[in-house]
Amino acid sequence: MNNPAGPNTRSSIVADYLIKYPLRYCTPVYIGLLKATDQRMSASGTALLLQIGERRFLVTDDHVLATYECERAGNSEVSFQIGAAPFDPFSRLIDRNKQKDLCVFDASELNLDDRAHSEENMPPLEFYRVEADAWPPPIVKQGESIIWAGYPGKFRNQNGFDVVSASLSFAAAPVTGVLPDYFTCNLDRTTWTTRFGPDDPNLKLMNWGGMSGGPVFVDGPTTLRPQLAGFIMEHSPAIDQLKMSHAALIRSDGTILKGTLF
Repeated sequence: MNNPAGPNTRSSIVADYLIKYPLRYCTPVYIGLLKATDQRMSASGTALLLQIGERRFLVTDDHVLATYECERAGNSEVSFQIGAAPFDPFSRLIDRNKQKDLCVFDASELNLDDRAHSEENMPPLEFYRVEADAWPPPIVKQGESIIWAGYPGKFRNQNGFDVVSASLSFAAAPVTGVLPDYFTCNLDRTTWTTRFGPDDPNLKLMNWGGMSGGPVFVDGPTTLRPQLAGFIMEHSPAIDQLKMSHAALIRSDGTILKGTLF
C-alpha cells in the first residue's frame, strides 16, 4: 500500500481497514512487451475481480482494452497481462461498450497471481462476491462517501522481468455529481491527510494513468463491507475531478446495458 489517504472520522483501525478494502478485489493490468528477453511497459490499468452468483468476471475500462488493440496492431508480440499472469482478453471477452467505457471478461479460468498483494499489510487477492438476486447495486447518491483504489503508472517501476506497482487509494471523498452513465467526485486536496505528511507524493499526483478500471465502493456509515458502486474512468487534472462509471450498468450475465439507468 502506498501512502493511503483516509477518513479521520473513524477509529484508526476501522479507517485503515476501509482504505485497504478495495485493494483485495483489484489487480493491475499490464500492456507491453513482457518477454524475458524484451520488457517494455507501454501502458497499464486496473481490473476488478467480480463474482455475481456463480459466475466470475474481470472488469476494466474499455479504453484499457482499446489501448491493447492499438499497441498490438503495431506489434503482434505485445501482451495483455493480469498481475503476473498472461491473459488473452479477446478469447474471454463477454461484452464491451465504448460509450460506457466498460468491458467484461470471463474469469472462470483466471489464474490469480497474488504477487502484488504479498507485500506487508496488503490484503489477499479475492473476488468481490454478490448474490445474483442482489445485483445490480444501487446507484450512488450525491454526497455519499466513496472509496477507490488502483495502480497508478506514476508509482510503477520495472526491474528486469518483474513489474512492481505501488497501490493508491483515497477514502471518504464525497460524490459531487450523478449522471445516467457516470458519477463524479471533485477532489479537495486540502482536506487529505496521509501517513507521510505534506510531502507525500499522493497529495500532488495529477497523472492518474493506470488507475483506469479501479473499483469504487460506497462507504456506508454502519457497515464494514462497503458496496461496489462503479469503476474509475478518468481523472481531469484541469478541474481535479474523478469520473466513474456505474457498476449497475453491468448485468448479472456480464453484458453491459446499452441504454441509460435513469
